[in-house]
Amino acid sequence: NVTHDGWITILCNVLISGVVAAGMLLTMTNEEILDLKGAEDLRELTKYMNGFCPFILGLYLSMTLTRWWDLRVKALGAHLDCICNLFMLACVHFDGQQHSQARARIKNLALASVVLVVRMARGHNNVDDLVGRGLLTQVEAETLQEAPLSERPMVIFPLLLQALW
Repeated sequence: NVTHDGWITILCNVLISGVVAAGMLLTMTNEEILDLKGAEDLRELTKYMNGFCPFILGLYLSMTLTRWWDLRVKALGAHLDCICNLFMLACVHFDGQQHSQARARIKNLALASVVLVVRMARGHNNVDDLVGRGLLTQVEAETLQEAPLSERPMVIFPLLLQALW
């Protein structure tokens, strides 16, 4: 759950900040503690830190967007290209009303593979709802449940090829 992970991250940051603050206070001598001028030192530290915040935020945003774009283009983009090509071939070769069930089957398997890629990235293990949505049969869902999480999107492709034959 994303919200759960976010709260864990916040808790870890607070704990790390507390440990660093406690470590600083424990390592400071009494003279250093008495030399602190209070609000004036805090204002000076705040001005100093405000200069770093935009720089650090820019680096963080740049890194996050670069990772997202790489994942989108290199992983999901190639997967979606493959699915579009397969579906185009299926529509060309299986035209007409008599092949509507085959086209629907291929569409459902292709959508299931995209859902499984997203779930793999998020670490979600459940595939039972794909049966309820009509994307997989119960037997296929049980087969996928046995496969490792990272291989599940690839297990769909032999099923797609079987649907093409």
